[in-house]
Amino acid sequence: MSLTFVEQVPSTSATHPPVSLAELLVEPQGQEPIRGEIFGQERFEAHAHQLASACVIQSHRRQNSPLLRRFAENARALIEAHARIISTDTPRRSDRDLDAEWLADNYHIVEDVLREIRQDLPQGYDQELPKLSGGPGHGYPRVYALALALVVHTDSELDEARITRYVQAFQAVVPLTTGELWALPTMLRLVLIENLRRLAAKMLWGWDERTRAEEWTARSLADGRLAHGGNDGEDHFDDEAALEQLTDPFVVRLLQLLRDHGPAIRTLERLEERLEKRGSDANEVLRREHRRQAANQVSVGNCVISLRLLSALDWNTFFEQISPVEAILRTDPAGMHSLQDFNTRDRYRRTVEKIARGSESDELDVARRAVALAQESVEAGESGGRGHVGYYLIDRGQEVLKREFGYRPRWREKLLGWSLAHPRATYFGAIAVVFTALIGILVGLGGGALIAAQPWWAGLLGLVLLLPVSELAVGLVNHFVTLLFPPRVLPKLEFKEGIPEDCETFIAMPSMLVRPGSAEALLERLEIHHLANPDPRLRFALLTDFADAHEEQRPEDEGYLHDALERIKALNERYGKDGEDKFFLFIAVGSGTPVRIAGWAGSGSEANFPSSTGCCSATATRAMSSRVAIPRHCRRSGS
Repeated sequence: MSLTFVEQVPSTSATHPPVSLAELLVEPQGQEPIRGEIFGQERFEAHAHQLASACVIQSHRRQNSPLLRRFAENARALIEAHARIISTDTPRRSDRDLDAEWLADNYHIVEDVLREIRQDLPQGYDQELPKLSGGPGHGYPRVYALALALVVHTDSELDEARITRYVQAFQAVVPLTTGELWALPTMLRLVLIENLRRLAAKMLWGWDERTRAEEWTARSLADGRLAHGGNDGEDHFDDEAALEQLTDPFVVRLLQLLRDHGPAIRTLERLEERLEKRGSDANEVLRREHRRQAANQVSVGNCVISLRLLSALDWNTFFEQISPVEAILRTDPAGMHSLQDFNTRDRYRRTVEKIARGSESDELDVARRAVALAQESVEAGESGGRGHVGYYLIDRGQEVLKREFGYRPRWREKLLGWSLAHPRATYFGAIAVVFTALIGILVGLGGGALIAAQPWWAGLLGLVLLLPVSELAVGLVNHFVTLLFPPRVLPKLEFKEGIPEDCETFIAMPSMLVRPGSAEALLERLEIHHLANPDPRLRFALLTDFADAHEEQRPEDEGYLHDALERIKALNERYGKDGEDKFFLFIAVGSGTPVRIAGWAGSGSEANFPSSTGCCSATATRAMSSRVAIPRHCRRSGS
């Protein structure tokens, strides 16, 4: 499916009359299968418009919905249903309904989905999601209502096109939040599991009713009530409380059994009379039951196939296709947002979500303002990356955006922010506190009385415990630092079509030429790097030096260098195309002396190489005789 990034503009204009939520939504905790009228495309989108207009959101979000409790009930019910299906006292495999076969044969898919939902739906997961106020879905997340309506009017037969069309139609009226869009796959799975639970319950109910008919027939035959054709003048359908309800599966099975017994003609006639009193007849019951079984079989199959589909979809691509925040950020004045990788773009969107949530603002307003600030910087000719929307989302400009929206950080965020602003005080202070606490614990465990009696023991005990306790304190602090301060992914570009010409890149491998076989081993590794990264805009280089020695150049160094140069030349002859070299050699040859750059290529092609310390840089020409002034003192110590 081709991707289009169009900002959804909220619209309250209604082409259809307003409809109440009760008319649009089935009961989330009902008993009947989740199934309704299958709409055409136009009616399908109109229903999404009406649903979006009918959803009234609670003013206070931070509360749990019934999702977790209902999911736990559904999981238990499905496990019990599967156990009954495969148990020995159920109908033979050849006699089972197709819906039971679908569930039994594909139960491993259901198990996988249950496990996924448990992982994706932790306690408090839905606290921040907008929830419905009033109506059949009161307290449920709005996105769950969307998923429920989507499943109802597709008979659980989901595909990417239908999901996309319905969500986009919904957002044409009311945009969903970033959290809601990410929650959509889980909500769809929850609704399908809910539907499977209801279908399984109906299937087991049908089995129980057929079993009840068989038991009634067996008892009637055993006591002779059917032996005389039911001509004893009694109405056998009033003799037991268990037969108060003539359900469709009971009647269908009873008709099958009675027709196999010739003497039971009178019983059949009285059964027909009872059905006529209810406004039905045997043929109508048969048709109705067969329709029910066929519909349930189709629905179970659709649920299983849709669960498999939901696990196979690329939700990252889907999310960016339907996200209104993403559509706004792609108008970045610098034009860089769409060129970045997914993790970077996702970090930008989560920052928008965080600022909107902390200031009770709309996510679209935050995204638009970030783009506007970047545009103002471009028009003012400001430098330092201020023309890129990311400067106001993950860089120093974030504080400007937060101030404009009145962002109110929570206490935990304030504490972490202060810690990041004072890293040394936080780290060493935490070590001191933990160290002191550990010493206090050890003293309290039994050393206090001894120290009070003989104070000189305090100094000795402190010396003995200093090293192990300090190491323990440092280890504990380091552990908690990794938990409280997760690593932040650096922004990066995503070159799906390869590295562009203006971003030609060197992959430099630091190394040492210290023995006769060094060049062979190093260049073999460099060749492997090339084979693993065949992009034509990549160049590969050994950034190398000789072993430390008292003299500036040892006699054997020249041999090591010659061997490396010959091997570099061989690699370029093997992999070079159109006179372009792929492999280079950089050698540092003494303090203050230039660095020789080894390569065989046409003249005039240059590349920039800043030193590792930033104290000097140079431009290197790809030619054997080229030299670049990178003094040895610019290299890091020990490199």
